[in-house]
Amino acid sequence: MVNKLIDIAFELIRTIASIKAFFRTAYRHFLCGQKWYVNRHKKALIQELAILFEAFDHKQLPIVVSGDFAKDGLYGQLSKHHRLLELSYLDNDEQKVLEIFKDLGYRLYPQNFHKTAAKQSARLMIHLFCWRKQPPASWFLSMNGNVIETKENALNSYSTVELEGLQFRVPHPSILVALIRLNATKPYASWYRQPSTMSYSLKMEVYEYSISAF
Repeated sequence: MVNKLIDIAFELIRTIASIKAFFRTAYRHFLCGQKWYVNRHKKALIQELAILFEAFDHKQLPIVVSGDFAKDGLYGQLSKHHRLLELSYLDNDEQKVLEIFKDLGYRLYPQNFHKTAAKQSARLMIHLFCWRKQPPASWFLSMNGNVIETKENALNSYSTVELEGLQFRVPHPSILVALIRLNATKPYASWYRQPSTMSYSLKMEVYEYSISAF
């Protein structure tokens, strides 16, 4: 009898939690459709990023923006309500980069050898990806159990774009595509490096495709 009551109580708690999550998501979607809320979020987001990018420039750190925000930078306009920013840097700058985030009041959450999450407010999560040096002259980055490797000259082939008054660096389009696809893949998919500066074939359970550059 007691065990049955406990089971009922836990089931009731799970049901209430599911209902709360549903209404929280619905409310968020409702707000994202309201112009006043989108404008307020955009203004706060741009202000936060302006402070962050200014700190990078002050320390002369070549931080590169990737992900959907970088794509919007290439097109010159915001395409959606951004809650995630992806940044990448070289491992010799790692200590300086993390110190900037700490000084600005961000909480850091190390994920693995290549990835750290940073958060200051509820409106934005930042994923930091660190390119590690692999002697003699290549760099690699691991995400979701997959690995991307390229040459230093490819990493230096970034462009400077402007979006909503912000200026920032974005990687070469081929590297940007590789990072987006790599971040979206399932864990433990296998990458096979081809003989070129950066060329991969990604084999997964139901399909395969290739990314080639240079």
